[in-house]
Amino acid sequence: MSDTDTDDETIAISLPQIILIILCVSFIISAGIAGVSSARPLGIYNTDWSGSSDFRSIAGEDERKVILRPSTEMTLTEQTVFIIFGVSQQSMNTRQSARAVLRNGGTVVILDGVSVHANRFLKSTGADARVGDRPLRDLESYYRSPSLPIINSRNMMLQNRSIDEFTVNHAASIKRNGATVIATSSNISYVDQNRNDEVDESESIESQIVMTREPVANGSVMLLSDASVFTNTMLDREGNQKLARALLDPYDQVIIGGYNTSILPTISTVILLLRRSVGYQAIALGGLFISAISLHSLLLYYNDTEMTAGKSEDDGGASVERMLASGNDTDALISGRVSLMLDRHPSWDKERIQRLIKSSMDRDGQIASERDDDE
Repeated sequence: MSDTDTDDETIAISLPQIILIILCVSFIISAGIAGVSSARPLGIYNTDWSGSSDFRSIAGEDERKVILRPSTEMTLTEQTVFIIFGVSQQSMNTRQSARAVLRNGGTVVILDGVSVHANRFLKSTGADARVGDRPLRDLESYYRSPSLPIINSRNMMLQNRSIDEFTVNHAASIKRNGATVIATSSNISYVDQNRNDEVDESESIESQIVMTREPVANGSVMLLSDASVFTNTMLDREGNQKLARALLDPYDQVIIGGYNTSILPTISTVILLLRRSVGYQAIALGGLFISAISLHSLLLYYNDTEMTAGKSEDDGGASVERMLASGNDTDALISGRVSLMLDRHPSWDKERIQRLIKSSMDRDGQIASERDDDE
C-alpha cells in the first residue's frame, strides 16, 4: 500500500500545482497583451483590421518624429503633418491642435467619410470642402464590391506619380467648394442616396470627388473621404501603402489623432505618467518596496509553516513510539497510529489503515516472540 498510495498522493499534489502554474502564466500573458494593445476602433495599438498600428510604423520611417498625443507643448513647423483618423463628437483638443498646426504652416489631413461630425470640424478649421452623408459606389473600378472603389492614376492629381491606384472603403463624395481636386472615382460612379446598393432614377452616374486640398491660414487642409483608408487591413493594398508614404514624405514630424487614436494601452499610459510626474514615480517606488517586503514576509511564513508541520509529524511519531514502549493497550496504539496517518494523508481510507497497522503490529509481535525463543 505504501508505495502505491505515496505515488497517488504525489500525483494529487503536483497536478493542482501544474494547473495553477498554467493559469498564472496564461493570466500574465493575457494581461501583457491587454496592456500593450488597445481594442478601440482606429486605435494606434489596435491589431485588428480597424487598427492603425501599421500606419504608425510607416509614419516612423526615415527617422520622422511621431506624436500620438497632441499637446500644447508640441514644436510645430511647416514640416509638421497632422493625420486625423475620423472626427469624434468630443474633439476640442483635436480642433485646437489642428488650428495650431495650420497657424505654423503645417498640413492637416482629415480622413473621414459619411460622418455627422466631419463637416463641423472642417468648418472650425476654416476649410471650405465638405463631406457628403451618403456612400458612393463605383460600378466600373472597384475591389470585391462597388463599395470599395479603386481610384486609378488617371483620376489622380497627386505630385507623386509612383502611385498607380489606391482603394477606399465605403467612402463619401466630397463637395469641394473651391478646394483643389486631388482624386476622383471613375465616371461610372454614383452616390447611393437611399443605401439600397442600386442605381435609382434620381441618382446620377458620374465621377465623384474623394480627395481635395486647400490653403487654410498659413498651412493647408487635405480631405480624404474614408476614415479607414490607412487602417491595418486597407494598408495590405499596395497602392494604399504608397499613398500613405507619399502623404508623409515631405514632413519630418507626424502627429496622429482623431477618433480614439489617442487612447493608449494601459502599460503605455503608465509609462507616460511615470515619465511626466515625480509624484507618480515616488508612488511606484513605494509600491515596489511594499510588494518586496510583503513577498519576503510571505516566504518566511511559508518556511515557518513547513518547519512547524514537520515538527508536529515528528512529535506524533514519537508519541506513538512512547505508547508502544510503555505497553499501552493495543487498540489505543492502533488508534494513535491511524490518527497520525490520517493527519498526514487525509485522503486515505481509515478502515484500510487500521487493518494494515494491525497486520503490521501482529507481524512485529511474532518476530519479537521468535527472537525471544531463539535467545
